[in-house]
Amino acid sequence: FAHCNFHLRGEDSNRDEKFVTDFAKENDIPIYIKHFDTEKFAKENSLSIERWEKESEIYNNAIIEKIHENIRKGILPQNAEVKKITCLIEQSLPAFWAFINDEDKKLSQQEIVVCCLIRLCFELSEIATILNISIQRVTNIKSSINQKLFGIKKAKGLETSILSV
Repeated sequence: FAHCNFHLRGEDSNRDEKFVTDFAKENDIPIYIKHFDTEKFAKENSLSIERWEKESEIYNNAIIEKIHENIRKGILPQNAEVKKITCLIEQSLPAFWAFINDEDKKLSQQEIVVCCLIRLCFELSEIATILNISIQRVTNIKSSINQKLFGIKKAKGLETSILSV
């Protein structure tokens, strides 16, 4: 069971979380709770709350939740699951998809997947696990992406730049 508390509805958000947590405990169902400081994130990334709500539907997609859960269990995602992530981005965020697939940018397929994972707020260690590569390799890929997309010669700041697209 997974529940995301975006803290957008004040005490109602907390009541929802308590309801889900109590239900899971009563029924002996494992539960994963994720908290988001939505207003802070939206402000830091120049997003409206409305845009955040729309995009949060993507973050709560079943395949995304399944991959997070499997990573916590040490289970590597299948190639088909990674493909579903890229399809989700292509369908749900077409402007972002077009940006990272611009032929002039010359991103490799692996770099495109890393962009998609970053856009879906996967952590560095999760990206390394998903791609079955080292964290250092992910950092090197991020640096390459940052250079190709934004003209910045380091990995730092890529997440913020990608979320702003």
